[in-house]
Amino acid sequence: MAQRGPARLSRPLLVGFGLLIGGWACVSLTDPEVLTLFVAPQLVDCVGIGPQTCMLVKESPDTDWTYFYDGIDGFDFEPGFYYELRVLRHRVENPSADGSSFRYVLVRLVSKIPEA
Repeated sequence: MAQRGPARLSRPLLVGFGLLIGGWACVSLTDPEVLTLFVAPQLVDCVGIGPQTCMLVKESPDTDWTYFYDGIDGFDFEPGFYYELRVLRHRVENPSADGSSFRYVLVRLVSKIPEA
């Protein structure tokens, strides 16, 4: 049986792969800022792109709770606990049309207190 040369990729496949890689290259992150986030013990119904559940967060103990539509990389929410988190917030320079303009990454779980 004759040896065949290396497999050749079709032109449409190469173009698709190039667009995929090129699309990723357009999304870059800026230098992060460090934030403290306080997280409420229950998820709530909210509407972003569609119906979803959101965390309630605030940046200071004496401010009002606000809906948090994003996730936090490295943080696993467990209902029934108040959290204080230290996070990095990166600005996404070219987010997708339905994507967030920020990316959050957990730096440290400062406290996890059971709801009374």
